[in-house]
Amino acid sequence: MNAHEQELIGDAIAAENVRLLLAGKLKGRPEPGTLARSVQMLIQSLLLDPEPTRGTGETSRQMVNAPKGALFVWDKADLRYPCDLAIRLGRGDLRIIAKADLIQHLRGRVSVATEVDHATQLTDEQWNAVKLARRGLLI
Repeated sequence: MNAHEQELIGDAIAAENVRLLLAGKLKGRPEPGTLARSVQMLIQSLLLDPEPTRGTGETSRQMVNAPKGALFVWDKADLRYPCDLAIRLGRGDLRIIAKADLIQHLRGRVSVATEVDHATQLTDEQWNAVKLARRGLLI
């Protein structure tokens, strides 16, 4: 058997192991460095940690400690995770918004309790709006 044939056999075995893994029929844990192990780790990371900033508990602490009815600013437009988290924490009173909508929500309001998620990067204009709202000044 030549090197090319050995490589093809190795690829076929790797593909079969991935198929078995995805079907839930792979026995034991895939060997480190194999395609099946890489796929397994990818699946686990997607299922257990779909957002790279998750895992420290900081967002939960911020939500728990936020004033009642506060505006909670999230980095992304997809608000499913922070809304679900707020409900699980008993903080359905929080008004969760995407950072793109921040200035629109603050405009014309006085003294808005605003909590910015620790992983959210605001522009200078957005930070200035938050500071003004926290001081009770119109934006």
